[in-house]
Amino acid sequence: MPESNVRQVLGALLEDQLNEERKIKESLIQRGNAVVSSSGVLVTLALGAASVSGRTSQDRLPTSVTILTLAALALFVGAAVTALTVSTPRRQTTISTQWLREAWDGSDSDPFSASHKARLDLLDSLRGANRSAARLLVCSLALEVAAVALLSLAVAVLLVQART
Repeated sequence: MPESNVRQVLGALLEDQLNEERKIKESLIQRGNAVVSSSGVLVTLALGAASVSGRTSQDRLPTSVTILTLAALALFVGAAVTALTVSTPRRQTTISTQWLREAWDGSDSDPFSASHKARLDLLDSLRGANRSAARLLVCSLALEVAAVALLSLAVAVLLVQART
């Protein structure tokens, strides 16, 4: 295969990889926003359920239910805060305008190789940022799952104690 064709193929492959990483970044941000939304909804439901538990103002929720509910609410808040960090800007490699000027002026002896290296650096940077965001997203989902489990346990305790 002639060198110009190899360069075209490699350039297209690299561009595809960059585009894919950009799509992954957007997907992670959308999923993080979904965790924030669902945590807010679940907190609202938890507080609503606690307020309409059918108890009179003199009655109190059992201590175990209160503790479980407060722990669940703390985990929901933690999940939302962690998910919000998925959307925060990350430090990424950029191509300097000085480098672009030099490449455009032909001061670089092999502009294809230099361009290819710059795009590879961008790809590495994007992948690193996406890995970091994915870890945060998994953490926020784990916090949300733990919060749902605690809230479910609180409801179960409340129902068991109401029958006795």
